[in-house]
Amino acid sequence: MKKKIICAILALALCFTALAACADGGDTPDGGLTKTAYTFSNRSQEYIMEDTSLTTYYKDGSCVPYVGVEDFLEALSGLFDTSHLQSIVSEEEGKYTLINAGESLGVFCADWEEDTVSVSDFSFFFSFVYDTAATDFTAHYDGLTYWSTPSPAVTFDLGAYGFDILYADGQALLPVWIANLLFCAPSIYNVYFNGEEYFGLDQSDNTTAFYEDRVETRTSFWNGQQSSQEMREVTVNFLEFALDYFYGLKGYKGIETFKDVITGELRKELLSTDPAVHNAAYIKLFQQTLNELHTSLISPSFYAAADAAFDLSGENGGTVMRDFSALYYQLLADMRASVGNSEPLPDGSTTTSVPAVRFEGDTAVIVLSGFTVGTDEQIYDEDGTVSENAPQYDTFYFMLRAMQSIEEYEQTSGTTIQNVVLDLTVNTGGSIAAMINALGFMTDKPIPYLSGNLISGEMNLEYMLVDTDGDGDYRDADAYDMYDWYVLSSPVSFSAANLLTTIVKETGFATVIGEQSGGGTCSVFTLVLPDGMTTNISSANLVFLSSVYEQGVITGGNFVESGVTPDIPLGREYFYDDAALVATIHAAK
Repeated sequence: MKKKIICAILALALCFTALAACADGGDTPDGGLTKTAYTFSNRSQEYIMEDTSLTTYYKDGSCVPYVGVEDFLEALSGLFDTSHLQSIVSEEEGKYTLINAGESLGVFCADWEEDTVSVSDFSFFFSFVYDTAATDFTAHYDGLTYWSTPSPAVTFDLGAYGFDILYADGQALLPVWIANLLFCAPSIYNVYFNGEEYFGLDQSDNTTAFYEDRVETRTSFWNGQQSSQEMREVTVNFLEFALDYFYGLKGYKGIETFKDVITGELRKELLSTDPAVHNAAYIKLFQQTLNELHTSLISPSFYAAADAAFDLSGENGGTVMRDFSALYYQLLADMRASVGNSEPLPDGSTTTSVPAVRFEGDTAVIVLSGFTVGTDEQIYDEDGTVSENAPQYDTFYFMLRAMQSIEEYEQTSGTTIQNVVLDLTVNTGGSIAAMINALGFMTDKPIPYLSGNLISGEMNLEYMLVDTDGDGDYRDADAYDMYDWYVLSSPVSFSAANLLTTIVKETGFATVIGEQSGGGTCSVFTLVLPDGMTTNISSANLVFLSSVYEQGVITGGNFVESGVTPDIPLGREYFYDDAALVATIHAAK
C-alpha cells in the first residue's frame, strides 16, 4: 500500500447510488429538514475524484450543515473505496450501522437516540481508504512482522458537546465537520465548506497549487463579515470535542478536558462574532497556551479576508516556537559560516550553500535537513528513469547519492572512510516513511517502529526492512554498515529527526553525539474548524520507546516528547568544527 494504513458481521447490502441533481431548498425530508446540494471539488493530486455535488441538510433556522454518511463517502469515492460497505438501519432502536465487509472487517454505528458514534476499532476509519496516487510512500521499505494489542471499540459522545445526530432519507446525518474529522482527517485529507461549496485538500501536499487552492477554499461571501452567534457556539463546541479526543498531548500537559481550558476571557473571545477577536483568541489558545511545535496555526476563519494569515512572529508564536526558531536560524548561520561555500549569483551578489557531504580525515559528514518523499513526477523522468533532481525531493535518493559520493571520494583520494556522521542539527522532521528509508542505509537489521493510539489505547509494533540497492530483495546485505555511524543531534532535531535519534540509540544502529534532541513524539493532525480556521495539532498517534512493548500497554507516558540524550555530549560550538568533531569521535572509541 502506498499510504500505510495501520468480527464476522451479518450484512444487508445497500447500493451506493449517484447523487441527484442540485435543488436549492424547498425539499422537506423526515423531521422538517430542508436540503440543498453544493458542489464538491477535490484539489488533491493523491486521490482521483471527479467533481460532484453533496446534498446538505439543515434544521430550520440553523447554520449547521448535516450530510448523510453514505452521501459523504460516495462524494469522496476516490478517497474511499465504498464497494465493500454495507448498511443496516434500525429505526426502532435509532441506530444506523455501516459495515466494511471487505478484508478489514469493521463496524461503524451512529445512534441518533443517544447522539453517539461508535466503531468496532479506530482503524475502521482507515480500512477503506485508497492508496495514494501520486506519491509512493512505501516504495523502498517493507514490513517484516507486525504485532498489535487488541483494539477495543471506541465511542465518540457528540451529545456531550452539543451535537445531534439526525436521521433522514434512510441514513444517519452528521454535522459535516464531524464527518470530516472522523472519516477524512485521520488520512491527512480534509473537506472544507465555505458556505457556498465544498473543497477537498490533502494536507501532505506542499506545492504552490496547494496554497493557491487553500486561498480559493477560503473565498466566499463570509469574507469580511461578522459570524453568526450560532457559528461561534458550534465552533467552540467542536473545538472542545476535537481536542478532547484527538489532541495527543492532553495527558502529557495534565489536561482532563478542554472545557477546563477554554474558559473565562478566552472563551468569551472565541465566542466573539468579530473575526479579529476570535482569530486573536486562536493565537492565545494554540500558540501561547498549548505552546508546542507540532501545534501551529495555518489559516484564520473564513470570516477574515480570503488571503488573511496569522501573525505568528515574536510572542504571538509562543515561547517554544520563538526559542526553537531562534536556535534553528543560529545553527543554520553557524553551519554556513563554518562549512559553507560562497557562490556568485547573476546579479553580482553571493549566496552560501552547504555541501551535502564533506570530509575530514577518515570521517564523512552528511547534512540531512529534512525527511521527504517525492512524488513520482518529481522522482522519475518521462522515460521512467530516476531523475538527476530526485535527491532534491526524496530522502532515499538523497542518501543514495551521498553514499555514492563517499565511495567516489575513497576511490579518488585513496582515503578509507571509517566514520559517517548523519548531521540532523537543523533537521526539523518530516515524513516517517523517509526517515525509515534513511535508517536503511545504516543497517540491514529490522528497524523497529512502535506506535500507539491514545483514542483506542491500541499499540502497534512493526519491523521494517529497506531495499537500499533497489533490487527488490529486502533481506539481502545492501546497507552501508561497513562504516561506523553517528547521528549528530541538537534541540532542533525534532519530530521524525527525534524519532530517528531515538531508534538508533535504542538499537545501537548508530552512536548519538551532540546535544539532546528536540522531542516531538506525536504525528501531525490537521484540524479544520466549522468557521474554516485550520491548524496543525499533535495527534493521538504517538511513537514510544521499545520498553513500552514489554509492558504490552500504553501507560499514559509520552516517552520521547522531551528528546533523547546523546551517547557522546558535544557542545554546539563544535558542531561544525570538523576537526573537533572527529577528535571527539576518536576519543570515544
